[in-house]
Amino acid sequence: MLYAVYPRKSQKDIIFDYDKSENYYIFDEEKKISSDAFKISYIFNGNIKKLQSLDFVFTNGPILVSEKIQKILQSEVDKGFVQFFDVTIDGYANELSLKALHVIHNEITTNLNESVYEEDDDEFEFDIQILNDTFEWDLSIAKSKEVPFQLVINEGLKNRFIEGDVKNINLYSKIDHFNDKNSIVLTL
Repeated sequence: MLYAVYPRKSQKDIIFDYDKSENYYIFDEEKKISSDAFKISYIFNGNIKKLQSLDFVFTNGPILVSEKIQKILQSEVDKGFVQFFDVTIDGYANELSLKALHVIHNEITTNLNESVYEEDDDEFEFDIQILNDTFEWDLSIAKSKEVPFQLVINEGLKNRFIEGDVKNINLYSKIDHFNDKNSIVLTL
């Protein structure tokens, strides 16, 4: 089964700084990128204790990940599926070693035969999104082609997240955008 990764709760402690960041759109590209090709900057104005409880920090820019996630995803780095990059966080010394996550591959992740959606010029608007059982090739993590910025993992990586005690994320195999009670979700 594939799972879309979402935060359990939104956070506003770290906000992407568009003014100080350069070439951040490169994270949307489906290729490895060089660390000297961009600058990623955030503003910290929140609660350090809250941040210490997050393994994924979903922001209005690239996703930040904890050192725990960096270790869990080391084999994905070795396979060329993801990259991690240093970031600047104004107002925060980055004691948690947060890094920006770049997921290299964009893949078809949604079962379009079972999902309910409207399509306009290859853009999808889902009422109900049901994820595929697997990726089309031996991949453990990707961005969804159908839903921009949606991070998707496979069953094996989900199990590594559970074994690694990853916290404060929801893993959806079915997302009902009208009635979340009908969604199928695993809460970590």
